[in-house]
Amino acid sequence: MPSAYVNWLLSIFFLLYGRSPRGPVEILHDFMSNSNLSPETSLQYQFVIDFNNKLKAGGQLAASALKESADKSREHQSLNPRVKNFAVDEQVLVLLPSSNNKLSLTLQGPFNIAKKLSPVVYLVDFGH
Repeated sequence: MPSAYVNWLLSIFFLLYGRSPRGPVEILHDFMSNSNLSPETSLQYQFVIDFNNKLKAGGQLAASALKESADKSREHQSLNPRVKNFAVDEQVLVLLPSSNNKLSLTLQGPFNIAKKLSPVVYLVDFGH
């Protein structure tokens, strides 16, 4: 981040709260080095630390679940490949944005295959 942007953010924080922002490292340092904290403040610091640890653990759990899901999907795709082959001049339907709603897709056609560019890429003649 450019330093001018950081300084702008810090000045906005200072204008709102009348002090510079304190990051997690600074809070942790205060907690570890200050033994004269009130029990309430100590509990608040401990809550922040525990919450941070729970967020890290949740992130690791989500990452491992995502990896497991991706591995299963990859395995399933390799067992059941669904590559369709079309011939030149064969008629196909194409999934295109609808004329009423650009966010909605509808099957349109039939259109002719003009050329096979690779095993999975075809040039379709829309006849425009």
